[in-house]
Amino acid sequence: QLNMFCFILFCFGFGFGFGQTKNANNPTFGKCNASTGILQWILSNLTESAFNCAKKVIEACIKTRCGIPSEVVQLSEKKPFQQTPEMKKCWEIVRTFQELTEDADITNLMQEYQKIVYKRQIERNLRIYVCEPETNVTSISLKEDKDAECGLQQISSTVCYKDVTTVQGELTLYVQYKDKQKCFPIKADVSIFITPTRGHTPNQIEAEGVILNHLLDGVKDVDTLQFVLHAQKDIELVISRGLALSKQELEKRKKQFDAAEMNLPLALQHLLLRKWKSECLKNNRDIAISFGQWSSWKWFEVISSIFEQCHNKLPPIVCDVLINDIRPYINEKPSKWDLFFLIPCLNYLSLSTANNTSMINISQYFKRGKCSEWKEDDLDKKLISVLKTDLRIRKLNVIGPKYSEEYVLDLLIVQKDRTLSQSILEFLFLQDKDVWDHVCSSDNADKCWEVMLIAFQADFEQWDKYLKQLNELRVFEGGKLGHSFLSKFSSNTEFIQLVASSKNFLAFLPFVQQQKMM
Repeated sequence: QLNMFCFILFCFGFGFGFGQTKNANNPTFGKCNASTGILQWILSNLTESAFNCAKKVIEACIKTRCGIPSEVVQLSEKKPFQQTPEMKKCWEIVRTFQELTEDADITNLMQEYQKIVYKRQIERNLRIYVCEPETNVTSISLKEDKDAECGLQQISSTVCYKDVTTVQGELTLYVQYKDKQKCFPIKADVSIFITPTRGHTPNQIEAEGVILNHLLDGVKDVDTLQFVLHAQKDIELVISRGLALSKQELEKRKKQFDAAEMNLPLALQHLLLRKWKSECLKNNRDIAISFGQWSSWKWFEVISSIFEQCHNKLPPIVCDVLINDIRPYINEKPSKWDLFFLIPCLNYLSLSTANNTSMINISQYFKRGKCSEWKEDDLDKKLISVLKTDLRIRKLNVIGPKYSEEYVLDLLIVQKDRTLSQSILEFLFLQDKDVWDHVCSSDNADKCWEVMLIAFQADFEQWDKYLKQLNELRVFEGGKLGHSFLSKFSSNTEFIQLVASSKNFLAFLPFVQQQKMM
């Protein structure tokens, strides 16, 4: 329609009023001298439509070597700070054209201009929902062509859908009903289009509930979540109505979330529902079901799964949803255990330069956090899993990283579990100097020694083995940290009691002499 309008505008202006006269600024090119009311009206504002119209006029002027109307040129001076890169390039070409002489070759200029005008439009996926009983609709098509008919997939007795991949720009949907064909325009930024029902209102209400559940069930991974998040603007009313009406279905989903083992599809569906509920509240609408916050361990499992799928290509729209959901959790005074499990999550959500969690000061929260003894099983597996994942995430371009190895020591000291401490230390001793620089940082040196005491007790062979390894990693370079470690052997009350027996003391003497020589 816009192209046709521009064509009519061009023919009207150039055919009936745009005469070839000399331009004072450019005496070699003709000028379109008809400042018609219609041209002034359509170009009166710097809108996308006005710009698209102007592009057609400019192209026609360049082709016919005719001066560009002043109304079009004046568009380049309007709100330059709001102009897109495409607009700016276009105006540069206009200025170049205005300065050319009559005998100048305009071939390259025309080619450059057409690259802008006919640049490839962004491709998108499109989902079409048709809300009619199956018997009422025979086919749909995005072209007025029998060969282009699309097959529909039935969801319920009154709703069917079709996914169309890689479409561009504005489209027209042709729906062939039993009695007639109807056309529906689809705008260029629409990703989900729902045909209105032709029947009674109850059909529409039922259809909205079906569509809502279909969208949720379709969220299987980050890509499908991203699609729904992008398309959400197209179906806001459907979402709010569906949430208000599907109470029984939402109760069922809530029980699934609460009872099921963590898996990525369920987690992402839960995340999407929490986002929808939050937005309903902002719009003074509520849904009867409350979806609780994940536990910190479940957060870790979810982020780990997303990391495995996306690595450093987490879509910004998904990142924003995760950040908006995790921030309130951090502010609810979580325990030290919770904070530790969340460290890889916060690091992963600090990859984006636009919106990230890098400013969250985990050390301040950690100082204030409570830390009671952990009562559940498999704690060593959990802690090592967090440490491993965190190290992998930090290999990406994390902004303001937090170091899980710094904070694990606090947890081990609280647990006072020798086997657990040995297991974690064995893992840490497989890591490089960078990791140990964080483990034995100035604030952590005493804690590190204390964890080693829990793990090694009076086993001086183990002490000797691992202190040698720290020496090889050059952790004790500079002498200050090594001296701090050695002083603990003579000042720590618990250790002194351990070596009080003659057997332990005799084993300790050669060990401490060797350490002083290192």
